[in-house]
Amino acid sequence: ALFSYPDRAFRGRFTSLDFKRNEIVALITTYFQFSRSIEDIGVFRAMYQNLVTDWRASNAAPTIT
Repeated sequence: ALFSYPDRAFRGRFTSLDFKRNEIVALITTYFQFSRSIEDIGVFRAMYQNLVTDWRASNAAPTIT
């Protein structure tokens, strides 16, 4: 388990949390992947917006001059 404590750890306050090295690495890796996913959502949103803008421009009704 990522965070496992004996039952006695839950009787009082959480005065000290004993994180193992692997748990810290997993937490940092998860944060990194989550922030990259949020960044990628912005990239895909911009790509989609460009696609829609280009499509609207190519399908616009011709203007009479």
